[in-house]
Amino acid sequence: MQANDERPLSEILDELERRVAARFIEKRCSESETSETALAFDWTAEWLNPTATALAGQTLEISTVGKPLPPPLQFPRPQWITYPNRRVVILITCDRALDLWDDLTLEQRAQIAFLLEHGGRERIA
Repeated sequence: MQANDERPLSEILDELERRVAARFIEKRCSESETSETALAFDWTAEWLNPTATALAGQTLEISTVGKPLPPPLQFPRPQWITYPNRRVVILITCDRALDLWDDLTLEQRAQIAFLLEHGGRERIA
């Protein structure tokens, strides 16, 4: 992206979104398994392991014979308003922060993830 770029803002924003998201995923996936971030989520391993629960090895049978099925749940997808100028500023800031990824704390990395998800946007539904 250059200062005298003649492309529409939507194209610039799309390119910036892809580039910053790819860099974030690359940085996040390159962390080792023993990193501080990986250890922060280690408590889920026991919870997700079915053999660690008291009900391991038991089966649960649910019969729907003679009973009507419940109606399907319908949840609308979230809808967002994007403010292009704000979003560009957020993405450039996150892009610069990704250059410092190795020096950031866990909280700062979480803030980058939050900004990438919500920065320059507003959820309307």
